[in-house]
Amino acid sequence: MTPCLNLFTFATSLSQVAFRVFMDRLTTQMEKLIRTTNPTPELSPLPQLQEAILQLKDIMSSHDSSLVASTEKETAFSPVLTAVLNPCMQMCALGSANMNSVQHSIFMTNCLHFIQNALLLYPFTSSRAQNIDKQIETFMITLTTEQYTYLLTQSGLVTIVKLMKKAVSHKEVRQHFFEMGSVSEGLIVNLIF
Repeated sequence: MTPCLNLFTFATSLSQVAFRVFMDRLTTQMEKLIRTTNPTPELSPLPQLQEAILQLKDIMSSHDSSLVASTEKETAFSPVLTAVLNPCMQMCALGSANMNSVQHSIFMTNCLHFIQNALLLYPFTSSRAQNIDKQIETFMITLTTEQYTYLLTQSGLVTIVKLMKKAVSHKEVRQHFFEMGSVSEGLIVNLIF
């Protein structure tokens, strides 16, 4: 073997060992963060999540300035992103386990938005940011539905809305049978009411 080939083999081996050690330490550190998950009354992101994302930002900044080709940065960074985000998501889910659906949606949206803001800083994390956007959208739909139901109930409009929906569905049924021509509208009205 030539000295250059030996040096290349040694450097490659050293790089692989260093990455394994880095990933082991990162995984251990993230596991420690998950152990305590007590949300604040304001439903803001957990301090542990903020700390983990701050560390992730530092790692992303380092990776962004690395010699890895820009087309390969997303693939190269994927294991690091998974090692940080999976425990963070687990921590948020555990923190919201005893909340009602409105609190859960607000808390998870706040946590996901905090994570997403960090990921949007770099193009090699944009696909994960888009996935988080879909999750935020799901929680926003849940929150909107819950608030809609609450407002209808509190205002006393829930009964009126139900009656209107029933009337619309009956009208559609009557219209369908009437268009068929084989049944009279009066018979349909009698059957429905």
